Amino acid sequence: RYLYEQQVRVPDDVSIATYDDSLLVTHSSPAITSVCINKEDIGVKAAKLMIERLKAPDRQAETHYIPVHLVERDSVKNIGG
Repeated sequence: RYLYEQQVRVPDDVSIATYDDSLLVTHSSPAITSVCINKEDIGVKAAKLMIERLKAPDRQAETHYIPVHLVERDSVKNIGG
């Protein structure tokens, strides 16, 4: 709304993308491009890691990746052609 009030046009003047695809971004105008994360996968992985840590508190920390995907909507200008 702020950008609209300032007469900034999305996506003509500025592109917007968010992290965490929610219902709110689908009901905005224009609909906002978002990186979709799977909260359930994150929760399951976190719980498993916590249980492993409780069983082996001296175990070295690890890095884990949960896949995400881009949900393209109308808030990002196509500049590629």
